[in-house]
Amino acid sequence: MGLIKNALLGIGVLTVAGGVIGGGLALSGLISLKASEPHGIGAYNLLHFVFKRYVSTHALELTPPADLGSQGRVALGAQHFAMVCSNCHGGPNIGQSATSLSIRPRPQFLPEVVDEFSDEELFVILKYGVKFSAMPSWPTQDRDDDVWTMVSFVRGLPDMTGEAYAQLISVSAPAGATWPKPSYQPGTIPLEPSNTARNTFPAADYNYAAPATGLYDERISSDPVAVCARCHGYDGSGEPTLGEAPNLSLQEARYLEAALKAFASGERKSGFMQQAASQLSPDQITVLAQYFASQPVTYLADTPSSMDAATQTAYDRGKDIGENGIEATRTPACQSCHLGQRPSEAAPIIHGQNQPYLARQLTQFKNGGRGNDGSWNPMMSEAHNLTDADIEGLAVYYSRQQMASQVQ
Repeated sequence: MGLIKNALLGIGVLTVAGGVIGGGLALSGLISLKASEPHGIGAYNLLHFVFKRYVSTHALELTPPADLGSQGRVALGAQHFAMVCSNCHGGPNIGQSATSLSIRPRPQFLPEVVDEFSDEELFVILKYGVKFSAMPSWPTQDRDDDVWTMVSFVRGLPDMTGEAYAQLISVSAPAGATWPKPSYQPGTIPLEPSNTARNTFPAADYNYAAPATGLYDERISSDPVAVCARCHGYDGSGEPTLGEAPNLSLQEARYLEAALKAFASGERKSGFMQQAASQLSPDQITVLAQYFASQPVTYLADTPSSMDAATQTAYDRGKDIGENGIEATRTPACQSCHLGQRPSEAAPIIHGQNQPYLARQLTQFKNGGRGNDGSWNPMMSEAHNLTDADIEGLAVYYSRQQMASQVQ
C-alpha cells in the first residue's frame, strides 16, 4: 500500500509541476502562435493523427444517400464550392492563393487528398469542421442533405478537368436579356440581426448581422442576378442544377423576398442559401425577388404521359395524397392549401416545382430541419408522418403539374 501511495503522490506532484510549468510558459508569452512559422513535423503528425481518428470514428455511424453521385447534386455543390471553398482549397486547374497557404495548418489542395477519405469521412469534415484550423463547420447543422450534396461534388475533384469544372460553374445569360443591377453602398445600409446559431463567446466580439461581407461579396454586390442564376438559371427554373435548386419562376415576389430574408436571418436553414442571402442588402433582395417572379414560368419535369411503370405508381400515390390526404394519420390533402394558382394564396406554389427539390424539402419538413420564414407554416406537423414512398410520390406528382393559370 505504501508503494501505491508513493506512486500516486509522485504522479500528483508531476501533474501539478507540469501544470505550473505549462501555465508559466503560457503567461510568459514564449509559446509561439505565429502563423508565419510552419508546424514542426512532430506537431503536424500529432494534429493530423488526432484529426484522422476523429473523422474515421464519427464516420462509422453514417450511410450515404442512394443518389449521392447524381448530376444535379454535383452541379449544385459546384456552385457553392466555387463561391466559398475554392478560395482556400483551389480546384481543378486552379491553384491556392498566397493567403490560404499562409494559414496554419494550411488548407489542403482537395483534388490531391480527397481520395484519402471515404464519403462518410468527407461528410464529417464538411458538416462539423475542424477546431484549431481554418476549416469551418457547415453554416447550419440542420441540413444534412446540403452536406451530402457537397460530398457529391468534392468526391469527383481528383478526376475533374479544368474545362469540366469551368463548364459546371458557368451559366450564360440569354441573348438580349437585361435585369436591374441595384447599387451597393457599404456603410449606408441598415443591419438586421442574423441568428446563425453559432456557439461562440464572448458574443460582444462578433457581429451576427446581415448584410455581411463574404468571400465573393463584390460579385453578389455588383450583379446578384448573375450569381443566383448559377444555380437557378436566368429564367429561374433551376435547370443548371437539374432541379436540385427550386424553380423560382413559379412564386410571387413577396414569397421570394420573405424566403431570402429568412435565409439571411438564419430562421430558414440551408448551408448554401444562408451564405448567399446574408450578403444581400434589402434593396438587392427586393430586386432579386421581383426579377425571378417576373420570369415566364418554365417547367423542367416531363408530362404525366411520359412515365414508366414505377414512376406512374409513385405519381398515382402522390395524386391520391394531394387530393385526399392520408386518413390513417389525419394528414390533410395538399390541395387544402396548395391550390396551384398565384397570386391569391399564402402557400407557395408547388405545382410544377422541381422533383429533387420537392423531395428534399418534404424530407426536411418531416425531420424538422428546414426552418421557416416567420409566417404561419403547418408543414412540419403535416409532413411528420409521411413515409419515404409518400414523399417520392408527392414529388413525382406535383413536379408534373402546372399552375391553374398555365393550363389552357
